[in-house]
Amino acid sequence: MIDQTAIPQLLFHWDHKVLQTRVFSSAVLLIAVVAVRYFGVRTLRGMPFESPDLRRHWIVQLKNGVFMVLVGGLVAVWAQELRAFALGLAAIAVAMVVATREFILCFVGGILKTSTRPFDVGDRIEVGSFRGDVIDHNFLTTTLQEVGPDQASQQYTGRNVALPNSQFLSHAITVEKLSKPFIIHTFKVVVRPDENWQAHETALLASVRKHSAPYMEQAKAYLAQRCQREAISLPSGDVRVSLDLSHVEYMGLIVRLPVPSRHRVRIQQAILHDYLNAVRNASNSETGQSARIAA
Repeated sequence: MIDQTAIPQLLFHWDHKVLQTRVFSSAVLLIAVVAVRYFGVRTLRGMPFESPDLRRHWIVQLKNGVFMVLVGGLVAVWAQELRAFALGLAAIAVAMVVATREFILCFVGGILKTSTRPFDVGDRIEVGSFRGDVIDHNFLTTTLQEVGPDQASQQYTGRNVALPNSQFLSHAITVEKLSKPFIIHTFKVVVRPDENWQAHETALLASVRKHSAPYMEQAKAYLAQRCQREAISLPSGDVRVSLDLSHVEYMGLIVRLPVPSRHRVRIQQAILHDYLNAVRNASNSETGQSARIAA
């Protein structure tokens, strides 16, 4: 039979040289890890990078790497004690699993995210009802700079969302690779069914071509190179305006065009401003002609 007095002696006899060594080693490891994290983050923040997203990427990688070193080091230091407690902790572990179910799901979701790497710092993702740019992530949470208020919006709300990694186990992840030089961008313009939709389509297409012309050849070359490098089939880089008749109340004009990933909002707004000015001028011209005919 197991001597019941042996376990308390092993647990609480802190004068034992082995336990003193374990505690001292753990303290040294903790101090070293904290120092490496502090000076490492400080050094990275002072180094020149091509973009803020690249700096945040390396800071996140450093934090996660230091955390893994700390966990692995503590496990290595206390390995003998952990093996000794394994049998006695079995029943407690079952209770802990039930009590910390959400924590475990977050950790498993973090492992899934790390192993598959569906996104990185700087990418825009949508998970369930949450949408935003990734600014930090670890094994438990992913922090987003929220974009909203709806799916069609491209503006920051000013709020950060700490998203539990358990969301990745139950929801699909939509990723916009904003770290790429060019992306395919789409947005919709709504027109009433009784309006002259051909005039709206012509004005919209002219505005799209005008604002995409300066970078169009470069965007097409990049998309073609990406298709060949990643062995994937990407849509054509040509601008396009398609009709959406899925709603009875209105007709949708869906615009698709390649844009520089960091300037998609500015380009979309410029296109819409020119389009609205063209439609207004055409409407004023038609009104003036009608007035002359009536006179």
